[in-house]
Amino acid sequence: MLNDMPFDKETVRQAIPPLTIGEPVVEHESVRRYREYYGIDFENRKKHLSASLGYIDVSGYRIYTHTFLQDNPKGTVFVMHGYYDHVGIYDHIIEYLIDLRFSVVAFDLPGHGLSSGDNVAIHDFHRYQIVLHSVMDAAKENMPSPWHIVGQSTGAAVVIDFLLTGRFTQKTSPFKKIVLLAPLVRPQSWLTGRVMQSIVILFKQYIARNFATNSNDVNFLHFLRARDPLQSRMLSARWVGALKNWVPYIESKDSCEVPITVIQGQQDGTVEWQHNLAVIKKKFIRTELVFISQAHHQLVNETEALRKEIFGVMGSRLK
Repeated sequence: MLNDMPFDKETVRQAIPPLTIGEPVVEHESVRRYREYYGIDFENRKKHLSASLGYIDVSGYRIYTHTFLQDNPKGTVFVMHGYYDHVGIYDHIIEYLIDLRFSVVAFDLPGHGLSSGDNVAIHDFHRYQIVLHSVMDAAKENMPSPWHIVGQSTGAAVVIDFLLTGRFTQKTSPFKKIVLLAPLVRPQSWLTGRVMQSIVILFKQYIARNFATNSNDVNFLHFLRARDPLQSRMLSARWVGALKNWVPYIESKDSCEVPITVIQGQQDGTVEWQHNLAVIKKKFIRTELVFISQAHHQLVNETEALRKEIFGVMGSRLK
């Protein structure tokens, strides 16, 4: 169980230096164990690939960032994870992108994974924008163009905010191809959740997390519940409050001409996806929707057969 883990989070964090893209991952036993545990030590299994791991200090946060740099890549894909997630459990999608000959940038959002910040909390969704911009700045000298971005759930919400707030056009967007996986605008039971959050936050900052069945992969679900030391056991009332403020902001933004692809599982019980897709289609006038009939919310960690379908769509749009 969780008291028998192969690495200690604080020891790993303390061993990792500031990010220098192109520098090998620090040789430290705790870091090696962390990367091997999640299977993200791809440079040990892939030819012509160099990996770097370091932190970026951003607005009071220490953001732990992974880069995988190919020889002669097709470009770079930024990977944005969802709420409760972290880079370690995005091994499947990162490996798929590497196998497509892309370089990859992935980082833990504030309060997630190795990154600092209150546990799975944020005061304002705008802080995610500050972090994304800072990671992009750190990558601009070393990560090859063209740049693309893929976001899952909350990660997709960060991408939506980035594009709409920045008022980008297809020509000015720093990302050539954009793929959103089960994007968050409103979560499931949003109206009820808003009322509950307003009451709960008067008394406590966190409530116990309900581990949802958000994938058909039962082994993955067991791993989250019992074997992942970087999984929070709590839901942050402050994060829900920040989302409550962000939803009307993003739903009031002007439309954008940047083309995007949205991949959505039709068994998704985590977000109000019918509402969310209607909002996204209004905001992004060049939206392609692709439905995966049997998929739940956690598209990057579905069964192998469903991942093959999901990643196949994603890969074809990134080429």
